[in-house]
Amino acid sequence: MFSIIRNLLGGGEGDPTIPAKIANILKHPGKFILARCEDIVYNIKNRQRKQRLGPENPDMKFYVIGFNCGWNGLGWIIIHIIEHLEYAEKKGYTPVIDLKHFRSQYVSDKNLGTENVWECWFKQPAEYNLQDILKSENVIRSRRAISPNRKCKIRYFDYKNESRVEKLRSIYNKYIKFDDTVKSRILAMRNNLIGDKKVLGIMCRGTDFTMLKPYLHPVQPNPQDIINEAEIIMKKYNCSHIFLSTEDTDIHNLFREKFGDTVLSVPQTRFAKSDLSANGSLSDLSDSENRRAIAFSYLASMHILSKCPCFISGITGGSLAVKLMSGGFEYEHFWDLGIYTCNDETLGEYWKHFCEELSGKRVRK
Repeated sequence: MFSIIRNLLGGGEGDPTIPAKIANILKHPGKFILARCEDIVYNIKNRQRKQRLGPENPDMKFYVIGFNCGWNGLGWIIIHIIEHLEYAEKKGYTPVIDLKHFRSQYVSDKNLGTENVWECWFKQPAEYNLQDILKSENVIRSRRAISPNRKCKIRYFDYKNESRVEKLRSIYNKYIKFDDTVKSRILAMRNNLIGDKKVLGIMCRGTDFTMLKPYLHPVQPNPQDIINEAEIIMKKYNCSHIFLSTEDTDIHNLFREKFGDTVLSVPQTRFAKSDLSANGSLSDLSDSENRRAIAFSYLASMHILSKCPCFISGITGGSLAVKLMSGGFEYEHFWDLGIYTCNDETLGEYWKHFCEELSGKRVRK
């Protein structure tokens, strides 16, 4: 019975969000029913499909990975691509990533379909791109969903499961390669910033994440708690510097006030909570081109963090990606503080979304 409930809720083994989801259902059963019905309609319309585009490559099965990324940042996009790559490997498919025909915060609607956003930062995982498979005999297009199925889904609490981490790390190392120009730029940054210093890596989210408290996302730690631990870890592991990744100006200033010039960071645009409207997200403050520049800085930060011997962070898509990018740390600590449980959408909004999904008018970002 519990496994049936867990599947309905979209949870995995040991999922700590299940109690909060059950409590939310008991409080708002109508919302849950409408949300599940909407998902069923969406998944039927956007299910995995097989196509025969021509006679070429008859002995190969290409798996085209494409889904709407919503307002997910680059960290979560990498995580979701890894989910699909794991599925492709299990099936013996050759993966090709298509973020050309799908929405993300990194491409404007007018430019949709003109550029594969994935290729702004990474190479294709195999030797083939979208152009190469236009006349192939066996093309399988992925579900238009962030995960191919529940078995391959990466959940935030998977960071505790070392055997799962090692499997996902092997997927990352095998398939995800930086574009040559991007790689050169990031390696130059890394060498200039940390060189042979022993560095404590810290990722600290703020701004919209801690202001909006997104439903069922991990609670982020107080920056002062991170500072207090950083002092202890620097002494214990003889770290001379901190490499800090944060998009929050106030948090960055807080660290600089405490640790001075020992704080190293990638040059990037940062924001304060005061820059945001009451319900605004960080992506509202810039256009798609600026978001790509910010994403590059974030990618460089994730790579550098993965090369630090010590790492402390809240749980985010970026910090999970850092763990998979790394070969392991001498010391690591993820603040696991539970999840945000507020959800203010009304029953009428859920009903509106369901009707739009049925009619084909709903556009899922």
